[in-house]
Amino acid sequence: MTVEGVAVEDLRWAIKAQRRYWASIEQRFGHDAREHAVRLAVAGVVDLICTVDEFAHITDILRWQRTSIWDEHQRRNDICQSDDAQLWQTRAQDAARQIAATDPGLAKALIATGPNNPRLPVLVYAAEDLVDGVTHDGPRAFSQTHFRETKTREDSPKVLAEAGAAPETLIALGLRRSPYIGLGGPITIHTAAGNIDLAAVDGPVQFRVDQRSTFDVRLGPSTRLLVIVENLQAAEAVCDTAPDVATVWSAGQPSKHALRLIRRLSTGVAATAIATDADLGGVRIARRILGALASTDDVTVLDAGIAEHPKRKAFGQASRDGLHDATNSADPIADFARACLARGYPVEQEATIRSTLATFIASQE
Repeated sequence: MTVEGVAVEDLRWAIKAQRRYWASIEQRFGHDAREHAVRLAVAGVVDLICTVDEFAHITDILRWQRTSIWDEHQRRNDICQSDDAQLWQTRAQDAARQIAATDPGLAKALIATGPNNPRLPVLVYAAEDLVDGVTHDGPRAFSQTHFRETKTREDSPKVLAEAGAAPETLIALGLRRSPYIGLGGPITIHTAAGNIDLAAVDGPVQFRVDQRSTFDVRLGPSTRLLVIVENLQAAEAVCDTAPDVATVWSAGQPSKHALRLIRRLSTGVAATAIATDADLGGVRIARRILGALASTDDVTVLDAGIAEHPKRKAFGQASRDGLHDATNSADPIADFARACLARGYPVEQEATIRSTLATFIASQE
């Protein structure tokens, strides 16, 4: 079913929760919040709980509550999530086409898995998230997002791996943290067996952070800038063109071991820059890195979208919702998320990120 003047995505959001308070409604619809609320009430989707003046005119909308009719719609998941086998098969085919070049193994599994197979929703959601650039905070977060309970599909990494999904896909989705990190520039790894001076080789050098033996990392004495980069090619460019800059390639979502190493390096520099894709996945990676730093006093979260780039397909609703949530904080991540939302589409080309980094590094000299 539809409501005139209300987008399907907005209708899904409206009925997903039994009640929505005005702050949440206003955050979703902005200046059009009152108009949308009235439209939904007139259509019988929600009941409005309001304050009125002495003439019975509405003064403020406090919240809305889903009507009993639409409670039934939600129960059947007519809009939010249909269990109809044909719908799952159609979604699987669409997702397979979109990720065929990115992850052929997962694309093949989407086509081969039967529409009534209980594993198909895991594959479909994973593929759609991959297309949208959605990154989760682990398997339980993936399960809660798509299946409402954290434990329902906490086995999603196993399901995806057995289906033939690429390891890079699991890392991109936040379902598996990479045990590796890339280091370059004036960084020395100190071990009991000796030291490794990374300034002597072209970086970033891939390093496994979950070592059994104890090690430490230290910066060169005159190092002023630490750059943490999601994209490998961009990290390579920094190492090649700015060898005096300490460079970390995060390999996507950094593991807890990688975050500890990043924190250790951040204690010895005057400034830190974080460069990720300009999408929901990049915002989440940047937020994870920012939270690990020893100090956030002089940290710049770079927006690759400020460089010249081609326009791309607009964000999906899941990405828009995630970016909206990220704007609620009072740190550089909120500004980054707002910039992504204002643009409306992802920016993730290597050349664009390299250009943004080069401009920033030049400004620090």
